[in-house]
Amino acid sequence: MTVLYPIFCTADIPVKVLDELLNQANEWEYVDGEMLCFVTTKDISKLKKVSQPPMASFESPFLGMDVESINDFVKTHCHGTGLCSKLFAVLDNKTPEEKTCLL
Repeated sequence: MTVLYPIFCTADIPVKVLDELLNQANEWEYVDGEMLCFVTTKDISKLKKVSQPPMASFESPFLGMDVESINDFVKTHCHGTGLCSKLFAVLDNKTPEEKTCLL
């Protein structure tokens, strides 16, 4: 079974940074079926399921949201959709410079 780990952007993140993250992630050793998925819409049914480079530019619907609000979104919208509802990443305004995320 595929497990999709959702990634949320709370700031404008350059596509170059998103691609770097995905390229690095492709080098990791995953358990079969584990993949990353940028959440580019609040309508989970319209989500492209697996994110791969090169990423297309998008405006995140989560701009300016705090982690607690995203956690609430995950709890109410991700369970049973194929997106992991227990672990997610948040890319914020520090991500482009520091190459960090919140888990």
